Amino acid sequence: MRTEFLIARLARQAGPVPVLPAPRILLTRWALVSVVSMVAGIAWYGIRGDAGRQLVSPHFLVRALLAAAFATAAARHALSWSVPGAEPDGLRRIAPQIVLVAWAVALVWPQLGPDLIERFAAVRWHPECAWQMVAVAVPPAAWMYWQLGQAAPYALGWTSAQAALASVGVGALALQWICGLDGAAHQLLWHVAPLLVVAGATGLAGRRLLGQH
Repeated sequence: MRTEFLIARLARQAGPVPVLPAPRILLTRWALVSVVSMVAGIAWYGIRGDAGRQLVSPHFLVRALLAAAFATAAARHALSWSVPGAEPDGLRRIAPQIVLVAWAVALVWPQLGPDLIERFAAVRWHPECAWQMVAVAVPPAAWMYWQLGQAAPYALGWTSAQAALASVGVGALALQWICGLDGAAHQLLWHVAPLLVVAGATGLAGRRLLGQH
């Protein structure tokens, strides 16, 4: 087939290219989906009995703000990396990781001491936190991967990882209002550690999904 005929044939077969909203608009929509999922999760599993008192607790507020900042930064990264040329640069490229490290340090720092291992060994088994976090993360993850599939992500592994971290971060934020166990060791082992495991598995599966688009 001659080149000009091939070009004409491909042009006839090409459909309209959808124009996607700007990443900041998509981020706002994702945030709305996340808030709805969080409210539904908290309503279903029950809000912690001392939620009112926690509103004036510095430790609670710092952890909640770090979880919210982490989820937002990761979501912004995922949406930005789906638009070639809009990806962040400099330190902004690792902003979610910086917030995650700050969150982990805020939990580990009070535990430092000669009895560190004993404190973590004393944390009781509490898998409810993990599956409650996953349940809340499903709607924002589904919306995020659906939106990314319509865009043009090229760094599939990195984009998928950020999308997974953002969604599971929403679940971790909801846990602050569901789980009444405030021990730093508990939150590190049953909030942050499951977040990393679930996000890693979701990120790998999401990369394959995005690669099919």
